[in-house]
Amino acid sequence: MKPAQLNGESGCGGTDTGILALPISIFRRVWRDASWSLAGNLLTVASGLATLKIIGKLVPTADYGAATLVLGVCALLNQFIAGPLLSERIRLYFDHLKQGHTRTLSGALGGLLVKTSGLIAIVYVVGAGIFYLRGQATYLQLLLPVLVLIFMQPQLAAAFAQLEAHRNYRGLSLAQPLLNALQVPLLLILLWLAVSGAASIVWAQALAAVLVFGGLALKSGRTASASVGTEGTLSQSAISSFGWSLYLFNLASWIMSTSDRYLIDHFLQRSDVGIYVINYAFWAIPYTVLNGWINSFARPRLYARAADHSWGRVLRVVMATLGAGAGLAVVGTGIIYLLGKPLALWILGEKYWHSEQLMMLLATAHIFFLVGHTTSAYFLAIKNSHWVWISSLVAAMASIAANIVLLPKLGIIAAAITTLGGYAFWALLMLGGMLLWSRRMADPANQSVGATS
Repeated sequence: MKPAQLNGESGCGGTDTGILALPISIFRRVWRDASWSLAGNLLTVASGLATLKIIGKLVPTADYGAATLVLGVCALLNQFIAGPLLSERIRLYFDHLKQGHTRTLSGALGGLLVKTSGLIAIVYVVGAGIFYLRGQATYLQLLLPVLVLIFMQPQLAAAFAQLEAHRNYRGLSLAQPLLNALQVPLLLILLWLAVSGAASIVWAQALAAVLVFGGLALKSGRTASASVGTEGTLSQSAISSFGWSLYLFNLASWIMSTSDRYLIDHFLQRSDVGIYVINYAFWAIPYTVLNGWINSFARPRLYARAADHSWGRVLRVVMATLGAGAGLAVVGTGIIYLLGKPLALWILGEKYWHSEQLMMLLATAHIFFLVGHTTSAYFLAIKNSHWVWISSLVAAMASIAANIVLLPKLGIIAAAITTLGGYAFWALLMLGGMLLWSRRMADPANQSVGATS
C-alpha cells in the first residue's frame, strides 16, 4: 500500500522510474531557480560597488551625507506607509492564488498603489516645508526627484512581488539588478552635467526606477489579456487581522538601520554622516544581497506551505533558510576580516575610509540583521507579526538611547556599536519568539491559529 501511495503522489503512473526521477526533477528546478536568483544578486553587488566607487571619487562627503538624509526620509515613509500594506497583501496573495484566482498582484491591489504614493508625497512635502522653516533647506531643494522616487517605489515593490510570487526568477534576476545597474551611468551623466552630488544621487535612483518600471509595464501589457479575471481585490478588511502591526515593525526596522545618521548629523557633522553611511552601505551589501537571495528563493515556498496550513513544513523552510544564510554570513565576515581594508580603500578611497574597527562592527552586525529578518518571515507566514514589532521596537529604542549617550563621546564608532548591539538583541528576541510560537503551532488544538490570527 505504501509504494502505491508514493507512486500516486508522484504522478508517474506507478512506475519505479517516476519515484527515482522525482527528486532529480525537483533538484533541477531548485537549481535553476537558485541560479537565476544568485546571478541577479551578484549583478546587484557589482553595480552597487560601482556606484559607491563613483561616489567615493566624485562626490564630497557632505553632499553624500545630505543625499542619504533625504533618502532616509523616503525610506521611512515608504516602509511605514506603503511597506506594511504591500507585505500584508503579498502574503494574502498566496491565499488568493491557492483559491484558483488569476488576477495579477497589481490588479488585486486595485487603486491602492496610487493612493499610497499620493499619501507619501503629501507627508514628505509637509515635512520638507517644516524643515525649511527650521533652516534645513536640503529636503525642499531635492523635492522633485524625491517625488518621482516616492511614486515609483510602491509600484516597483508590487511588480517585483508579482515576479517572486510566480517564481519568475529569470525576470526577477534581471529587473532588480537592472534597477541598481542603471544608476551607474545615470549618476555619471548627472555629475558630468554639473548637477550637485546630492541631487545626482537622488535623481539617479528616481530615473532608474522609472526606466525599470516602464520596461516591466510594457512587458506585462503584452500579456494583460491572459491575466484579466473576474476576481475582486484582496480582502480590504484583512489589514486589521495582522497587517497593522507591520507599521510598527517597519518603523522599528528604520530606526535600527537609519536613525543613527540623523543623530550623527545632530551631534557631529554632515561629513561624518556621509562617511558613516557609505561605510554602512558598503559593508551591508553582501549581507543584504544574501538575505534578498535566500528569502526571494524561500519566501514563495514558505507562503505556499502556509496557505496549506502546513505549519511544520513552514518551520522547516525557515530553519533551513536560516541555517544556510547564517552560515554563509559568518564565512563572509571572515573574508571581510582578511580582505576588507584593501577592498574598501580601493572602492571608497581614503576620503571615505574610517577604520577596521568600524568595518568589523558593521559587518558582524549584519549577521544578526540576516538572522532577524529571516526569522521574521515565520511570523508573517503564520499571520502573527505582533512579536516582530514588539521585539524590533524594544531593540530600536535601546539603540537610540545608547546612541544619544555614546555618540558625543565615541564619535561614529558609537553608531556602529549600537547597530551591532541592536541587531544582536533583536535577533535573540526573534529566535526566542519563533521557538515559543512553533511549539504552539505544533499543538493540534492550535492548527488554525495561523489562518485566523
